[in-house]
Amino acid sequence: MAKRNYLYKIYHSKLELEAKNHKNCCKFHFILLLLCQIINIVMMKKVNLIFWLLVVFVSCSNNNPRLVKLEQIDSLMGSNPQIAYDSICRFEKENLPSQELCVVMKFRLLKAKVQNKLYLKMPSDSTFQKVVSYYDSKGTANEKMEAHYLLGCIYRDQKDAPRAIATFLVATEFADTLNKKCNFNVLSCIYGQMGEIYVDQNLLEESLIAYTKSSSYALRDHDVYNYIRGKELSVPIFYMMGDTTKAISLTKQCVELYEKQNAFCCSSCFANINRNIFGKSSI
Repeated sequence: MAKRNYLYKIYHSKLELEAKNHKNCCKFHFILLLLCQIINIVMMKKVNLIFWLLVVFVSCSNNNPRLVKLEQIDSLMGSNPQIAYDSICRFEKENLPSQELCVVMKFRLLKAKVQNKLYLKMPSDSTFQKVVSYYDSKGTANEKMEAHYLLGCIYRDQKDAPRAIATFLVATEFADTLNKKCNFNVLSCIYGQMGEIYVDQNLLEESLIAYTKSSSYALRDHDVYNYIRGKELSVPIFYMMGDTTKAISLTKQCVELYEKQNAFCCSSCFANINRNIFGKSSI
């Protein structure tokens, strides 16, 4: 009888142990399943996040047909700004408003650019500041430079010389002149605009420095006309500074450079330089 009770206790203890182990096992499986569910949810969110990031990237990449169209319009700015303006107006009617911020900002940048080229009224500084802020955070070095350049042109048109010069100087800071992809055309234009403002403010030495840089960067952009033009604009400044010898020497240099290009440019040079310095119709 004692033996039977002993065996019963052993058997009962074994059942309790198995039940306890089973309970612990169930808890373990429950925790494991819960962890799997959590991991699954996290991974799904990551997948969704990655998916939407890819969507945004693709929509704002060069594969975006709207951005491609805007790039095509931009390529017309130098050779035919009027056609570029007509194209940008047509683009606005057909494609805006758009949900793609990159498209909207690119459009606003190019519209201001062509308005500047055609001497049309540009947007307000507060409106265009949004474009500048966008490219400051998401743009390339060239885009940042161009955005600040156009903002400087807006201040120029507002006759706010100090803010225009300050903004132009900020624009030059984005120029990576050691990079072959640097937009030397915009950089040349920046210094050209600075030169004009300095002349208006009677800051002659500063204007000479600006025109020299404008001419130099135009040459790096293979823009021979504006390379010569930068030198030509320096001629009357030397004259105002009392350096007639330098003015005449630079005049002859400009004439020789124009003659190597074509007769029309040469005659233009004669007219501008003689009127500004000598008040004559010929040298």
